[in-house]
Amino acid sequence: MAGIFVDRSGSQTIHGNTVFNNGQQGINIAGGVGGNVITANMIDDNGTISLASSTGLLVRGTDDNRLEGNIVTGSRRGIDLSANGANFSTDNRIEGNTVTGNTVDMSDASADCDNNKWKGNTFNTSNKACIN
Repeated sequence: MAGIFVDRSGSQTIHGNTVFNNGQQGINIAGGVGGNVITANMIDDNGTISLASSTGLLVRGTDDNRLEGNIVTGSRRGIDLSANGANFSTDNRIEGNTVTGNTVDMSDASADCDNNKWKGNTFNTSNKACIN
């Protein structure tokens, strides 16, 4: 279960929340709804490190989102831009986040980051060279 879940309800602003100790994801943006702004949230200890769906901040198959200034720790994946079926997450801006203490801090499911802009983030591990 996600702490905050956005699915097909129009673009949302999620700002200044503490999202802690949820069953699976801290924040889950899904269902093709783009244009969300996720800023200045503290996302910690969501799911368990061994649980495959344990993700601090999951963007699944949505485009044109801004993820800025969040702190994400203690999950299997910190920030994960994932696919929803054949729909990859594209044209997202991931900037100025601190993502450490996760099994994989930053993850992008697309081949070459698909126009996702990863800039100025602090992290230790990622799954793609295009993430910075």
